[in-house]
Amino acid sequence: MIGRNINNELYAVGGRYTEKIKRILDNFKNKTTVRLLQGHDGSDGKQNWTLASDHAPFHIQKLPFIYFGEEDHPDYHKETDDFQNILPEFYKNSVELIIRVFKDIDDSWNKK
Repeated sequence: MIGRNINNELYAVGGRYTEKIKRILDNFKNKTTVRLLQGHDGSDGKQNWTLASDHAPFHIQKLPFIYFGEEDHPDYHKETDDFQNILPEFYKNSVELIIRVFKDIDDSWNKK
């Protein structure tokens, strides 16, 4: 769920539950055109994604996690959700953004 968003928005879920991750997301220097938003975590009235995917067991065990995703599009979970509908520039920028966030997290966690 990181390849198709006409609003050029990508959500990060996890900062609400781990202060260190929230601080990193709040201070992230985004060098892409994708807007990184925090939410969909039960704090904003939107669909709560906290337990919606493979990251749920981490949350249940109170382990830090971060989940990246985009809001649903008209073809979500339908036969029409084909690779041809991916927005290549959005996908490329989303991947770049995610890699940089994890580098920031890795750098922060490994500081002595």
